Amino acid sequence: MQTPTTLSKTLLILSTSALLGIAACSALNTAGADHRFDEGLLFYASFDTATTADFARGDPRLYSAPSRKQLDAAASSLQFAPAVSIALDQGKYGGALEFKNNLVPVVFYKAVDNVNFKPQNWSGTIAFWLKIDPDQDLSKNYVDPIQITETSHRNAAIWTDFTPTNDKRMFRLGVAGDEASWTSSDKDIATKGFYHRVRGILDPPFSGDRWTHVAITHDQLGSGNASANLYLDGQRVITHQPIKDPFTWHHNNANIYLGLRYSGFIDELLIFDRPFTAAEITQLQNVPRPAIVAP
Repeated sequence: MQTPTTLSKTLLILSTSALLGIAACSALNTAGADHRFDEGLLFYASFDTATTADFARGDPRLYSAPSRKQLDAAASSLQFAPAVSIALDQGKYGGALEFKNNLVPVVFYKAVDNVNFKPQNWSGTIAFWLKIDPDQDLSKNYVDPIQITETSHRNAAIWTDFTPTNDKRMFRLGVAGDEASWTSSDKDIATKGFYHRVRGILDPPFSGDRWTHVAITHDQLGSGNASANLYLDGQRVITHQPIKDPFTWHHNNANIYLGLRYSGFIDELLIFDRPFTAAEITQLQNVPRPAIVAP
């Protein structure tokens, strides 16, 4: 496992007036208020030239597997995902992770220590950029840009997805606790239970011509009175509360899946161990690019 003391590079945020160090605990001045983004940083992948995370509290490597059912065969490379690659100079900043109709293979980072999972207080912020025209570029499947879970999206998971439709797609935030706590042998009840755990927005502001900032905040999942929010381009578009489900990962084998059935670009993935405020999400979206600078 790599930690900040073993990483060969230090994550800094480059502002218009100065080079502000996250690892050095410098402050970011935005809208007249000092703010520190070093607090709670767990994971950062720039995808500038490689898939390995630039900063990781856990394993920084990106894995691929032939399918979700074949994770035991996973390799710490893109060996099983030929439709996924680094697109140099195509990102929001620098390079980006590009998916070309990636239907079956899966790519993922390991969640251990890169995600702040706590059974009764799972809190954090997940942020990234997407460049995609959902109506033109995606297959007619449910498409998940990100999904964090040990088993599936129905069981102790956080995810975003585009719905399949013949008209405009919906972009959704899903937050589902332990499936055993809400599902039922009655199919209708189980279906209603699932959709109670998903919130969506019609005609989301995605485009193949520009980048859209996506941020998820979640606060005290597993506590019985949790909440989650979805932000697009700094605007809160979905609030989900109260979330009463328990959240359990039994074997600590959870993964951060990227680009499930996706076709498009992902860039600048950041994970923090605390939920950002709406003002902080705006600051995070507007700060100039995170840069990797040698110590």
